[in-house]
Amino acid sequence: MTSDGRATTLRTYRDAGTLWLTLDGERVRNAVDDDVYRAMAHELQQAERDSTIRAVALTGSGTAFCAGMNLNAMVSTSADPVTARQQVLLGARVLQQLRDLVKPTVAVVNGVAAGAGLGLVAACDVAVAVESAVFAVPEVRVGLIAGVVAPLLIEAVGYRTAKRLLLVGDRIDAETALRFGLVHAIATDRTDAVRVAENYLAQLHLGGPRALAETKRFLAATRGAVMSEADLPSIASRVVDVRSSPEAIAAMQARLAKQPIQWELVRQES
Repeated sequence: MTSDGRATTLRTYRDAGTLWLTLDGERVRNAVDDDVYRAMAHELQQAERDSTIRAVALTGSGTAFCAGMNLNAMVSTSADPVTARQQVLLGARVLQQLRDLVKPTVAVVNGVAAGAGLGLVAACDVAVAVESAVFAVPEVRVGLIAGVVAPLLIEAVGYRTAKRLLLVGDRIDAETALRFGLVHAIATDRTDAVRVAENYLAQLHLGGPRALAETKRFLAATRGAVMSEADLPSIASRVVDVRSSPEAIAAMQARLAKQPIQWELVRQES
């Protein structure tokens, strides 16, 4: 959270099939507000529909990733429960949209990630952090609850570790975040973090577009579930549906022929 009244904007650019989203508001440590959430929702919706976008990467400008929700924006709606509720729902839906995007997502955490900023990290499929990054959910220390972030944090690090972070509200460093499972790799600095992220993105691009999308849908459908005998028929049906798709058949034939899989050509043939 931040109390500075100046605003963050969302910058976008495309590179090698990846849509890069950059929170740009160094003076407020890239704190988010309703306008940023609306811009992010729009970009994610476009990415979902655009077959040329294979993945989405999210980072921040300067030395912060995202310090959370702009505190001025929160205070301005506190006296109006209806508007406050709309604000909370907007943030919740964008974080859900990021989590459920069928394209793979990678967070490049270049500095502090607190509150909603930590929620953005938890919502991404893969997270890379600079070694100087810090993470926190400090809401309880200012009389708030992190109700939007909590479910994502539980998914990322597990119930008991999430309780520790949410109740204590302190900062943890990148090594602790790695140990907790909140991030997957640590880099020396921003340049190195981008390099590590680009390596993950290159590996993600090796996956079939439909296979990646269906894997994410499958994971979403089985979130928190335990596989039982009753689940097996539907699981088998989903696996066979993807296996019999033109994309999968062309990819398997290419692999058998020891030829590189060109997903762009496979998609056109499908």
